[in-house]
Amino acid sequence: MNRSSPESVHWPSAPYRAALRAIRVVLAVPWRPSAAQARHGLPGAPQPGPVRAGHLLAAYCVMANARQLHPVVSLLLAPLLVGLIVGIVYTKPWWWPSQGYSPPTAAGRVLGFVGGCEAFRLHAQYRWPPFGAVKRAAPSVLAAKVGGFDPNEYVAVNGWVHAEIAYPHNPPPFNNDIWFHVADDSGWVSFGAVRSLPTSPAATNFDEDGGTPAVAPPQCEGAVR
Repeated sequence: MNRSSPESVHWPSAPYRAALRAIRVVLAVPWRPSAAQARHGLPGAPQPGPVRAGHLLAAYCVMANARQLHPVVSLLLAPLLVGLIVGIVYTKPWWWPSQGYSPPTAAGRVLGFVGGCEAFRLHAQYRWPPFGAVKRAAPSVLAAKVGGFDPNEYVAVNGWVHAEIAYPHNPPPFNNDIWFHVADDSGWVSFGAVRSLPTSPAATNFDEDGGTPAVAPPQCEGAVR
């Protein structure tokens, strides 16, 4: 019966075993859903960080197990590798400029607007809960939230578009598909979230009197860009 000589057996080293455990931890990092996915209970899409970190650790394991790295070098590189993995998982590495990452700023996400008219004033609704008006990056309830307005706070807008119905269960006309473009280009608010005049809370949530509807002048209709 043939036996391999002791020199030909590559027993897993301590760094190798530790790296294997780290792979399991890194690849078990849950995918983080976007804000829109979280609101609708959808699972998140895979993030590139954990996957790439897992690949990096796997390569390290192969090199260590094949004894391509001196044991002392392996031990010296282990802390550096751990720090690198943490950076890959939780930050944007500087050497990945083409991955589509962008700073989480409103200016980088807000959908543009053309047309419209001179700015005019509306008020964030204070009639039905949740009070106030959510400002979104695009005329859609699935778009990222980029701000908001307190109840009865002034909202300066400079036009509107037909888009997605934000509140289909509201009584007319607060269930239409109009979205107003905020005049400072910082986002969009839905028709149902604003009023022409200040409002006060309804006696019950079933009160169909929503207050004075927002005005959407025909000459102020524009388009997204």
